[in-house]
Amino acid sequence: MKTLTITLTILLLPLASFAQSKRGLIKEGDVLVTPTPNAALALLIDKQDNYPAVAVLTQKFDIRPPSELDAFADELVQVMLESEDSSTRFSARSALCMAGRANEGGTPYTRATDIFIDLYESVKDEENSEPALLPEASYYLLSVYSSGGEDYVHDLFETSPQPPACRPGVDTPCPHTGPWCNAGYVLLVTDNLPDPKLWEDRCEPVVID
Repeated sequence: MKTLTITLTILLLPLASFAQSKRGLIKEGDVLVTPTPNAALALLIDKQDNYPAVAVLTQKFDIRPPSELDAFADELVQVMLESEDSSTRFSARSALCMAGRANEGGTPYTRATDIFIDLYESVKDEENSEPALLPEASYYLLSVYSSGGEDYVHDLFETSPQPPACRPGVDTPCPHTGPWCNAGYVLLVTDNLPDPKLWEDRCEPVVID
């Protein structure tokens, strides 16, 4: 039985590789065609199919001018920020994250990380100049990591001052927000760092919808 399982796995590997190599193409009638930015955007919005959008940004099937890629990425950002449908917002965000790593083939669209860094740094606490530990800020910083910017998150955590542990009724404001807490939250999710109790004693819990 074990030999049969191994044999089937070996036989299916080329099929899986073939399917992945075609992922992102658009079916027109009986023919698979290369997606254009407009067609990819329409599929993402109408059907939450973001593989064509990833294929466009990573130039998986054809080469496009950087200006065209950037304009398309900006459209995805607009969808991510303004769509009333949560699934569509998530699909746009996922497309940018996947394009940043190009796991589906092609060339990584490295500006995806810069987009999420800018969005993260634009989220401010009402009382501080630093990004607050809010669902929005954590969502963008997690997207920085997911799109290939793990070095940015690690650097943010390592270079930001660690706030003191909270003493109920003594420290104000407490729990803390800010870069150390933001980056620590993402690294808890992704790398199991820092020590959970160290973070929980200092930082405001956050829930990302």
